[in-house]
Amino acid sequence: MNNFFKELAETLVDRQELRMSIKKIGEDIVVVVTPDFKSGTKNIELSGTPDEMDENFLTEIKKPLEADKQFSSNAAEVTTEIEEEKETKEVKSKVTPKSTEKVAAKKVTPKVETPEEEKEEEEKIELEEVVENLETKTSDEIEAAIIEEVKIEEVKEEVKEKNQPTTKSFDELMAAGKQFFNDRLYQDAETSYKEALALKPDNEKAKAALKNATAWVKAVNNIKKPEETNA
Repeated sequence: MNNFFKELAETLVDRQELRMSIKKIGEDIVVVVTPDFKSGTKNIELSGTPDEMDENFLTEIKKPLEADKQFSSNAAEVTTEIEEEKETKEVKSKVTPKSTEKVAAKKVTPKVETPEEEKEEEEKIELEEVVENLETKTSDEIEAAIIEEVKIEEVKEEVKEKNQPTTKSFDELMAAGKQFFNDRLYQDAETSYKEALALKPDNEKAKAALKNATAWVKAVNNIKKPEETNA
């Protein structure tokens, strides 16, 4: 840490400001950093022993600062996808009349006996219809159709997730709480431990974990309050 301010100065741009709040909780140091490089950016929260903070503080602070400076573009990726769609269109345009007749024949085949086979046949027919549509569309229309299809699939997944049973076992809730706590998501950890304790009210491990998570939630909130008042 002999070069702390030198390394920090090299990371910041001219006139950039970092506001830090430091608090000791037990044997740990809790630091909340407020970067001003982007409006609405969340605070960076770090905690650990003094040795851990010496080792990791600058590395963790640099991540969001450096990320904000990096230029990124997906233009090359989009160009590649458009070229691939053009090649697909050229290949499909060479389909012979016989091949087209075979596709039509598949659409009028009798229903299969089992539900699994029926579903598979329907998926094949849908795929063939997509291929036929692609042959008559421009690359821009194909790209727009793909984007629309992706949006539809995302909505379906969201609905599917919402309809999934949300009941979790005691062990799953305890494991989730531990992961949240390790990720510094203390409020989420507190919620998981509360749900676990609701399943087993007398479990001492769950009681201890909830107490610890609640203490960290209060500690972080106490640090944020003076900052909000100053702002």
